Order: sequence, then C-alpha cells, then structure tokens
Amino acid sequence: MPDGTMTDDEFLNYCETHADMPRCGFVPEQLARLCRLAGTVNAPEFWEKQPQQVVDCDRSAIRRLVGTARAHLATQAEVMA
Repeated sequence: MPDGTMTDDEFLNYCETHADMPRCGFVPEQLARLCRLAGTVNAPEFWEKQPQQVVDCDRSAIRRLVGTARAHLATQAEVMA
C-alpha cells in the first residue's frame, strides 16, 4: 500500500515494523512524512529534495522518530479536543 493512502497511524505502524526488517530502508518521501509527523523543523524539506531511492536507515533512529511522532500526534489530538 503506498504510504499516501495510509492513515498516519497505519504509516507509523508500517515504519515501526519496517525498522525490524533485515534492511531498514525507506525512500525520501517516507522519511519526509515521518519527520513531518514527528514535528522536526528542517528534515522534511531536506528529504523532499533527495532522489527517490532507498536510503538505509538506523533502526533506533526510526524507532525514536516513530515514538516522537506518536507523542506529537497525541498532543495535537488533545489540543483539538
């Protein structure tokens, strides 16, 4: 399923699961979305400018970004409630 059709929660689950695969690879479009969900400042723009090829990523960094993104989304949901 292309990540543009996933909800934010589905996408974060995908990233979390993918971080446990033998190759922890993501395309820049996915990294930009993950960084945006985590609330990082400049990283999304950096990744959006990169060629669309698989980037090998650090598993622990992906897991940290997923955790930060979940916390960020929970905070946004509380503010909207």
